[in-house]
Amino acid sequence: MKTIGAGAATEQLIYRYEDPKEDDRMWTYVPSLRRTIRMVSSERSNPIGGSVKTWDDLFGFDGKINAFHYEMEREGNMLMLFNMKKRLNDPEVGDHVSHPVFTMDPWEVKPMFIVKLIPNDPTYPNSHRFLWLPKEHFFVTYMEIFDKKGEFWKGNYNAHTRVKTLDGQYGNFMNCSTQVDFKTSYWLNSIFDTIRINSGVPKERFLRSTMGQQFDF
Repeated sequence: MKTIGAGAATEQLIYRYEDPKEDDRMWTYVPSLRRTIRMVSSERSNPIGGSVKTWDDLFGFDGKINAFHYEMEREGNMLMLFNMKKRLNDPEVGDHVSHPVFTMDPWEVKPMFIVKLIPNDPTYPNSHRFLWLPKEHFFVTYMEIFDKKGEFWKGNYNAHTRVKTLDGQYGNFMNCSTQVDFKTSYWLNSIFDTIRINSGVPKERFLRSTMGQQFDF
């Protein structure tokens, strides 16, 4: 499987394989260097660019499935943004922290599965984490991370939006993600400009040689 994500100053290209034992292949394009650099995909618990997120934290949880043990903790309800309307490119939102998402978007109460994840590697920096998964689509809405002492460390909240695919179906996708390190008081917030799922992106968009180039599709 091939996925691509773009940040404010860099661009990442990630290949994920069907074999769970196969490490991801990851590259990043650095505009200031005008170079594409190969990244070490095995070190998934390291912070990304000095932020509060690691590669395992992306999208709420993007860890290798066979690297964790899973336990069903309980079921419950959660107030969440399941059909977020606002994007960063909306004029009334803008590129700033004080956006109207929390007052103008339709909040909903959704039933959840709460799953406990315990790393198999004893040297992993987290003792465990909890994922809050909506029963409707299993896309992580909230994540709680605990340090090696079992103390609450980081929290991650994701909002979702419904996106129409090329074949006319609607699917949920993460539109906004906020992660907070409660020990250092640092946080990272991401809102997407646009989201495309199965929208006919040309295959050339997923080549290392074309990273950093502009595409119209």
